Amino acid sequence: MSSELGVLPVTREEILWARQLCEPSRAEFFAEARDALARMSPERRESLEIRAIPVAVACMKRRSDLLVADEAAIFEEVVRRIDGRRKASPDFTGYGNGFSENLAMQRDKLVWTDLAAMALALDLLAEKPLALHLFEQADRDREDRTTEYGGVVGLDASGRGEILEFPPRSKASDVRFESPQALFDALYTRPFHYHNHTQKYDNSDYAGPHMGDFTFADSTRCNGLVFTFLSADLLGVDFYRHGRVVVDLGAIERPEG
Repeated sequence: MSSELGVLPVTREEILWARQLCEPSRAEFFAEARDALARMSPERRESLEIRAIPVAVACMKRRSDLLVADEAAIFEEVVRRIDGRRKASPDFTGYGNGFSENLAMQRDKLVWTDLAAMALALDLLAEKPLALHLFEQADRDREDRTTEYGGVVGLDASGRGEILEFPPRSKASDVRFESPQALFDALYTRPFHYHNHTQKYDNSDYAGPHMGDFTFADSTRCNGLVFTFLSADLLGVDFYRHGRVVVDLGAIERPEG
């Protein structure tokens, strides 16, 4: 894989991810990944982690400009698009100083994958059918006291955004989502894992990922999204990945209909 795509897996989970992408059942995706990464400069391609591959394939289908765009330009696009949106930061008192979900404060940590993933997420969440599905699921999650809800966000066969829901591996708590193996099988070729913090309509104190979510990201090395009810008609959106890198992308509004 490293010889064809130029991406070297490092952790155990990344090695497993790479092996899954080499399975014959994913040959079409692998070919798409090879094409997407070939459009990048050698310097960019050689710096990528495994989690970049589904992002690159999705970008090739939706935003091919992001494959070659300057990182500063993508950063400025995200800044512009989230400006003025309602944001909410959880309380991390006692977990160390300097934690921030502010885009500007995280700038030095962000790489191409983070920036392209955030731009892609903003595109997908602007689609009415996907947003309707997201709010409808969040309403169901609010009523269900046995588990959080979650799944993956990606593209359907027509290149439109889609949410794939997966039942949890076990229903242990209303503040926990246990990802099943079927979710990981889907995640290998899709850009985002997601889960909800939608236990009530004003859940801003728990907006964004928390300590268990950071542990999950460090283990799986995937790109994550957390959706949190800030009101009945507002869902906060946070992007996160390993190393406790989190960016609050601001709230989206419930579409009419």
